[in-house]
Amino acid sequence: MKNRIILISIPILSLLSMLFVFGSFFWFHAYNTFPASQNISNLGAFGDYIGGILNPFLTFITIIALVASLHYQVVELNKAEENIRQSADSLKNQELLHRKHSFELSFYQIISMHHSLVDSYSQGGYTGSEYFKKKLAEASRIWKKEGKESPLSELDSRMYRHPFVIVNILNMIKRESSITEIEKQMYFDLLKSNLSDEFIKYCKECSDHEFYRNISTEMQQIGNDA
Repeated sequence: MKNRIILISIPILSLLSMLFVFGSFFWFHAYNTFPASQNISNLGAFGDYIGGILNPFLTFITIIALVASLHYQVVELNKAEENIRQSADSLKNQELLHRKHSFELSFYQIISMHHSLVDSYSQGGYTGSEYFKKKLAEASRIWKKEGKESPLSELDSRMYRHPFVIVNILNMIKRESSITEIEKQMYFDLLKSNLSDEFIKYCKECSDHEFYRNISTEMQQIGNDA
């Protein structure tokens, strides 16, 4: 607002200066105080008189105009920087939302793959879920209570690597930087809610088997947080 007032004032002051010059000339001429028509050399003296009055004034106006112009440019640059900063923040937020959306999509896709795998284990009149729970319970029992060499001996070979699928989801949650720690815990709880008690117990009791040595820590986390 102040810049606008200054910029409007400059041409007004310039116009007033011109009116002052011409008004002074006609006033002196009309009252014969400075009869320009009698001697042309009088015009030079009159010009020196007017110049002596107006030059400092016009110089002052020029300085004001320059300062106002520089100030206006600084204000505009600050506005441009703020707009750029806001645009950068907006792009960052959009990127964060996109990453969160991609994570959610991947999370639910792997959860869906987990359920599809479980459904594919159907055998001998059992549904996939029933058969999977049955074999997991047997594997946990013989590994800890009966001292068999491997819990895998009681599992269908299709089930051996199922814990790796779940651990992949767990690691994906841990590594994701677009979600907060509270959100990570929420997704972990959601993951656990999609696992049967038999699977969680299997992870807890069989995580120290050689076959699972690369994911034993993650399996223990799944089992111990039950």
